[in-house]
Amino acid sequence: MEVFILKIYLPMFRFYFIVIINLLLFEPLEPIAGYQIVGNIKDLKANKCLLGYYFGSSNQVVFVDTAKVDTKGNFVFEGNQQLAEGLYFVEFPTKKRLDLVIGAGQNFEFSTDFANLNNHISFKNSDENTLYYSYINFVRPRQASLKTRLSTEQNSKIQQELYTFQTSFFKEKSGHLATSILAANEIPYIPTFTLPNGKPDNDKVYHYYKNHLFDNINLGDERLTRTNLIEPKIDEYIQKLTYQVADSAIKSVDALMQKAPVPAFRKYFASKMLNFYQKKPFIGAENVYIHLIDRYYINEPNLWDASALKQMTSRANTLRPLLLGKKIPNMTVTGTDGKMYSLHDIQARYTILYIYSLDCPHCQEHAPKVAALQTKLAVKGVKFFAVAVERDEAKWRNFIAKYHTQNLLNLMDKNNIINFVKEYNTVEYPTDFVLDSQKRIVGKQINPALLEDYIKYLDQKK
Repeated sequence: MEVFILKIYLPMFRFYFIVIINLLLFEPLEPIAGYQIVGNIKDLKANKCLLGYYFGSSNQVVFVDTAKVDTKGNFVFEGNQQLAEGLYFVEFPTKKRLDLVIGAGQNFEFSTDFANLNNHISFKNSDENTLYYSYINFVRPRQASLKTRLSTEQNSKIQQELYTFQTSFFKEKSGHLATSILAANEIPYIPTFTLPNGKPDNDKVYHYYKNHLFDNINLGDERLTRTNLIEPKIDEYIQKLTYQVADSAIKSVDALMQKAPVPAFRKYFASKMLNFYQKKPFIGAENVYIHLIDRYYINEPNLWDASALKQMTSRANTLRPLLLGKKIPNMTVTGTDGKMYSLHDIQARYTILYIYSLDCPHCQEHAPKVAALQTKLAVKGVKFFAVAVERDEAKWRNFIAKYHTQNLLNLMDKNNIINFVKEYNTVEYPTDFVLDSQKRIVGKQINPALLEDYIKYLDQKK
């Protein structure tokens, strides 16, 4: 029976075997679904490495995969779903990184050596990375040479070489993700601007550079949010190219947001700037902070998580009445003489609303200095409206006696009707507001040691 079966089925087995071999040899295999990145790095002394992508800067990263490294430096990153396109990196235990461009084709191989990752790298089946490293390995050594001592002729020759290469590269290789990433790293070309006397017109240079800083970044391509190029540009635009006053900052914020048409960039720009102005880098920064929330969060709710947006809206509603230029909300509190005093009724060129805590070490330290400052500034029409947040009258009177602040208008919310945190944003103590004669806010959170200088500044500004 066995011999009979073999005689009958052996020709069919041969037929199927030949068909399978032909398919393997001559028919293209379907690409692997998802991604497969095969690496070999000579002299890599590690048992694992990580795959991640940049989110706006080199400091903000997201890791997506881990691979085991064998003794010969081989490793594989692979997954069933394609990666979001952008600029990725392989990170080693030493924190050293190797950039990889992840575009549409996500099944490729590369090899290099650990001592010289960039210069010795080669790829199979990845036009994007081949392009990326051909550019880097041509441009970077020449840019480094320009930082050394060269003759004028040598310098000019290298610059011309770079210009010719870059112009040709960006023209011929347009359409590639690698090209978009590399272009985004380039500074805009600045024309020559001169004054009638022939000297450089630095004002025009400044405005041109600021207006064109993002020209080389395709802000319609959300893949570029997954690079390390965006945050440094925003930082330069907001922190170095924008005058640090509220009106100028708001204009810069709006101009930058107009450049961002796609949701990914709008979210990134708005959140990055919000974080910056939340830190109050200058007096009046809260005006910019509220402008961002009102215009780019509350006005564009589809961009944001609903619960986070609700919290942010609540925060904005607390701060809005306390912005520079606003008339401060009134309060009526009790003085040491038992009388009621209304903040809005105080007659003074400047009123300093000084909210403090009896238990706060900073408040205790500043108390005698504030009292001395009141004596000094009284001749300039300045009055302190000093309000303790606690309602313990005995403790309050002991504080006044101990720190010799009897010359201040000392007050407390004896009737317990003020929510200081909600109404005056007292998240830290002491909290102070400088008010003009109409009780409009002209300064806030000024270090008590700087209040005298700030009053001088306000007078000079007038």
